[in-house]
Amino acid sequence: MTAQTSWLPMRPLRGGGDPRQAMALRQRMGRANRVIGWVLLPVLLLATSSYRYAETSATADVVATLFSWLLIFLTFLHSGISFYVFGGVRPRATLRVFHVYFGYLTFILVMLSQSTINGPKVFHIVTSVLMYIAIVGHTVMGMRYQVLRNRAQRDT
Repeated sequence: MTAQTSWLPMRPLRGGGDPRQAMALRQRMGRANRVIGWVLLPVLLLATSSYRYAETSATADVVATLFSWLLIFLTFLHSGISFYVFGGVRPRATLRVFHVYFGYLTFILVMLSQSTINGPKVFHIVTSVLMYIAIVGHTVMGMRYQVLRNRAQRDT
């Protein structure tokens, strides 16, 4: 196993090749993934608000469907990159590890909420509320780590 040079709780580097290049790739992917996460927030809000007007016209229905598909695609992309960067983090009692696993839970709740749009109204409302609570928690933890990254960059 190669020693990691980053403070990020990434899974161990495997396979051949230069470990520095592999770590640099993961760090770039982590930065790109944070951007995707921030793009997801307005897409989620637009998907939610456009869904309310989907039945008013054919155009509104198409817009709501497009935002919903964009939300699903970006959520899968964000989760996939997260799993590539962090993998199955060894369980530890730290906020950083909790944040990673809470992000995986958030993915499940987003997919559950999206899959119940045409199901029972109460079930969709409950899954949507749980999804938003998880997203707020995941975002707040992410902002905390962004502040720490900014401080670390400023201090170097």
